[in-house]
This record gives sequence, C-alpha cells and structure tokens, in this order.
Amino acid sequence: MPLTAAELAAPEIAAQRQRFVRLMSEVSGTTALRCAEQLAGMLPGSGAQAKGEATPRTAVGLPVLVDWLQKWIIDAALATAGAPVIFHPAHTGRLGELGRRADLAALCRCHDSFAEARVLSRHPLNPRLFLEDLLLRYLSATGQ
Repeated sequence: MPLTAAELAAPEIAAQRQRFVRLMSEVSGTTALRCAEQLAGMLPGSGAQAKGEATPRTAVGLPVLVDWLQKWIIDAALATAGAPVIFHPAHTGRLGELGRRADLAALCRCHDSFAEARVLSRHPLNPRLFLEDLLLRYLSATGQ
C-alpha cells in the first residue's frame, strides 16, 4: 500500500505517531481516560481543531490508531518473549519494562481482541469510548 505509506510518512502524521508513542509509553491505570481523550483528539472531526490538537492534515483515522496499537502490543509481546522489537526499536527500554511484568498469553489475547476491534473501528458509535475500551484491555494485558 504505497499511497498509505506515503501518507503516513508525511511530517504531520509522523508527528502524530510520535505523540501516540509518547502517550503509550506513559499510559497507566490512572491516566488511561486522559490518554484516550488525547488519542480521540487525533481523529478527524474530533473537535480538537478548536484546541489546536488536530487539523485536517494531521488527523488520523481510527483504523490507523488501532493499527498503531496493534504494532505497540506486538512489540510488547516480543519484549516479553525476550525477542527484539520490530516497530518501535527506539522504545526498547520501555517495552522491556512492560515485558517484565506482562504475561505473553495475555498480550496475545489483547492483540487478538485488537484485530477484532480493527473491523469495528470503521464504524464505532463513540470513538472515545472505543479507545477507552482498547486502552483498558491493553492495561489489563500489561499488568498495569
């Protein structure tokens, strides 16, 4: 999908991806709802434009966020298994911390549920609640 790759490589979207990685590196049980709100602010038509968080050029779709979540959880599972991470090598330390307290089977189940959620991400009733649910699944799988 070269057009999708080129679109995601745009500097504006790359900045959103870095923001996503920072949020995932810092998310915890006490910050999950705030994190979901900030992720929802990356979505098109989120109302975040008024706050300066996302513009039509920097907004990413919910399926893209779910893809990013899946890649993060894959790297967490790899770190748990003691294998090198694939998608986020710059965050090996943080993923290693997750790996020390996470259960590999729980991470695999979380990834499977994210794969199912990816289908639903095209038509969620409430994107923010959808993201909150995904983050709570992630926190449960990582033992946070």
